[in-house]
Amino acid sequence: MTISNLKLHLGCGSNILTGWNNIDLDSPQADQHLDLTQPLPFQDATVSHIFTEHFIEHITRAQAVEFLKECYRLLAQDGVIRITTPNLRFLVFTYFSDKVNEWGDLWQPASRCLMLNEGMRAWGHHFLYDAEELTRVLGEAGFKSVSFQDYRASEDEVLVGLETRPFHNELIVEARKSTALDFNLEIKILNANEASWSSQNNTPSLIAEQTKVRLAMESKARADFIEVQSATIHQLETRIHELEASIHKQEVLISHTQAKLVAFQSSLFGKIYSFFNRNV
Repeated sequence: MTISNLKLHLGCGSNILTGWNNIDLDSPQADQHLDLTQPLPFQDATVSHIFTEHFIEHITRAQAVEFLKECYRLLAQDGVIRITTPNLRFLVFTYFSDKVNEWGDLWQPASRCLMLNEGMRAWGHHFLYDAEELTRVLGEAGFKSVSFQDYRASEDEVLVGLETRPFHNELIVEARKSTALDFNLEIKILNANEASWSSQNNTPSLIAEQTKVRLAMESKARADFIEVQSATIHQLETRIHELEASIHKQEVLISHTQAKLVAFQSSLFGKIYSFFNRNV
């Protein structure tokens, strides 16, 4: 693990974590008031852990990519960000299953249509993620190591027990700043979590269709993730070739200049030699 011990709790609201720098734009309890859609006043690679719960859905997808790029910049090597956000697939599942009481401890929609719309648009929501899209935006931000986690659980003891919202099958993901590619949606935690609620639906045909769609989306997500990484590598290779061509051009120019200088010096010495010979 990185030697840095700076931990950032971004979009903290009223949930203040001891030992963390709790950051929010409006919360009176926050340690710092910062706009998380703007660059943050911390140096590169100085943060060991970042935690953000129910924040990323409040900004647009484009803003989320920039936010995650900023988090990537701040994290030291092997540093990790833990993100908790509503699960679009679960919201859609509750719509098809007519489970309008699912969020009774948070809000009670009058109909499943209102539940779907409010879940996506109320409270300042801008963009809800499924596992594939959340992984995709993390990849676009530079993260290569992505793993889904269970509620309030983690292999990293610093990240254990952080969530405070009642659990409604949210997506909980940890992305590590690592050079190693570790992209795997088919992990036990994510599959077990989805199986626990999708099996409640007593419509086999719907479950089969959901599974078919999910497999297709996972396949596309992997392809998109690899494409993003390949594009980055291609850009770097192109830049290297451009620099090599520029260096070669400079070397040729230097070589021509040196040749002209030698020719000039030879010519000048020759003229001086001839001059002295004529006057001896």
